[in-house]
Amino acid sequence: MLRILLFRLTHKSGEVEVKKIIREIMSMWALVLYFGLSFGVGTAESADRQKNSVKLIFIHHSCGENWLADENGGLAHELEKNHYFVSDSNYGWGMDSIGDRTDIINWPEWFVEEGSPKILNALYRETGVHSPYRRKIGDPGGENEIIMFKSCFPNSNLEGDPKDLPSSGMDGEQTIANSKGVYNRLLKYFASRPDKLFIAVTAPPVTDSRCAKNARAFNLWLVHDWLRNYPPKNVAVFDLFNVLTGKDNHHRVKNGKIEHVYSTGRNTLYYPAGSGDDHPSAEGNRKATVDFISLLNHYHGEWRASKPEPLRTSQSLPEPHNRRDAREKTPEKKVVVPEVATDKNIGKKYDHTPAADNMIDDFEEGLTGWEVFKDDSKSGTSLGFALNKSDKAGGTGSLSIQYHLPPQSWATCAKVFSESRSLKSWNGISFKVKGGGDFHVFLYEKEQNGDGLLIFERKLRHVDRKPDVWTEIRTPWKEFRQPEWQGDPSVTFKPEEAKGLAFHFTSTTEGEKGEVHIDDVMLFK
Repeated sequence: MLRILLFRLTHKSGEVEVKKIIREIMSMWALVLYFGLSFGVGTAESADRQKNSVKLIFIHHSCGENWLADENGGLAHELEKNHYFVSDSNYGWGMDSIGDRTDIINWPEWFVEEGSPKILNALYRETGVHSPYRRKIGDPGGENEIIMFKSCFPNSNLEGDPKDLPSSGMDGEQTIANSKGVYNRLLKYFASRPDKLFIAVTAPPVTDSRCAKNARAFNLWLVHDWLRNYPPKNVAVFDLFNVLTGKDNHHRVKNGKIEHVYSTGRNTLYYPAGSGDDHPSAEGNRKATVDFISLLNHYHGEWRASKPEPLRTSQSLPEPHNRRDAREKTPEKKVVVPEVATDKNIGKKYDHTPAADNMIDDFEEGLTGWEVFKDDSKSGTSLGFALNKSDKAGGTGSLSIQYHLPPQSWATCAKVFSESRSLKSWNGISFKVKGGGDFHVFLYEKEQNGDGLLIFERKLRHVDRKPDVWTEIRTPWKEFRQPEWQGDPSVTFKPEEAKGLAFHFTSTTEGEKGEVHIDDVMLFK
């Protein structure tokens, strides 16, 4: 933290700012001593709060730092009271000090450009405190699920006309048109991560009225228009700009409804920290905290209600699904699962003892341990599976998977080990497949710092096999790589931390349906 304040001291100008930072440095030593004396004190209440907390990270600079601070806006403290485990980034954070770059024009670098997978991989795992707030609970484990991101007040100085339409968002200019284009570019990535909740916080206002109307127009566009044609519930906006422009201006939930109110005519900072200082005051930050907490709880509830349950690194595994639950009606077709699927072991956490040391599952003992995960946000998504005794590569039966996916949906048939296994004495995995279209094979790896899973994938194309003939697929470990949405695609699977495997089906704008048979899933040297 001292390094962050010194960075600000050397990169900002003005007597008011210098004095302010010096005061912060002096007060920081008191906070350090306080943290040191108080750290480690826990209660049953804090243990329960830790267990039930959702991990949140806030990308910000100085205004966000003050907002989080215990002695200023108190946001971190109130978030923790509401069962959020708070981490943050600040100046100097991350790869190539990406934390220095939080202007609107910088957001593509974080989320959609070539280097963003590595940045996001680190961001989702970040657990550090980079602002003066104290956490009273421990890390609940897993990844950050809620990502707040905010630009600082200079981003309220937008050029252009209030009615300008979005541009491509790639011209690097601080204009209304380019800013709209930037936020539109982000939605493609956000849509690919329904397991994360992204909160766009508008930039605080400034005291200069020159571009104030433009700032108001842009933030109204973010609140009312940006997500108009974006159905998922994993992106939301908090209009900090509005809250700080007037005593009676709010963006909050009141009486169960979202309230966005403001008085026309005032678009500048109502709560300055001091003369000539565009940082919001502690009073303004505390007001913003109250509004934001009510709104975040609302957004989080909506997202949780619509959130699909894929096996992501940020999630613990749910209890095994009863396969009979997969037999759902859809507008087009009912996926029928044979009655043999109602095995007496369904729902038990049980790892099948293989017939041979290298056999993961030959389905001779039924289908114990296999589960369904699917996109519940898309009506009609279904996947059923059964023991097929009439069509098998060998032995007495195979795994038959039937799937029906509406456009832009997914479903997964997975087997997850109750404990991680070391498979490093083997070179890869093989199985026999018949029928079906394109699909992905997932391997799961135990997350190093948490209870979640890392996903590694290989895509199988239907054109590489004959549809009515059993084909053996042999894939070395090194060919299973992290998907871009999860991290670094150059990272390969570590067999010493194996946690399971899955067959994953996705659909494009056309939708997909089909049937695939799997047999003799085993390891090879």
